[in-house]
Amino acid sequence: MMDVGFRNAQLRKLCSDPSLMRRRFGANGSAKLQRRLAELAAATCIADLFLLRQARCHQLKAGRDEMFSVDIDGGLRMIFEVADEPTPRTKDGGVDVDQVKRVAVVEITDPHR
Repeated sequence: MMDVGFRNAQLRKLCSDPSLMRRRFGANGSAKLQRRLAELAAATCIADLFLLRQARCHQLKAGRDEMFSVDIDGGLRMIFEVADEPTPRTKDGGVDVDQVKRVAVVEITDPHR
């Protein structure tokens, strides 16, 4: 199972309180966020999330290459980053998604707004 942390206490509180989630993201968004958090915690590594078509997990680019995004609802995304120290790397320098065991949720946002 993956070790899931949060960037700050406010985000941890939001993600652990279903009533706060419902107020912020609505019933559907809240239910999907809870599902994604459960999927993240149940994964053995980030590579497992790429197998969940509905999550549409993808790695971010440029200066955010150690961050990944999964779909929540509509344009809403959960952004998380590698929290392993040091970051597991492949021979070509990319993130080794099969070796990442610790992540931190960074934000829940619509990055296209």
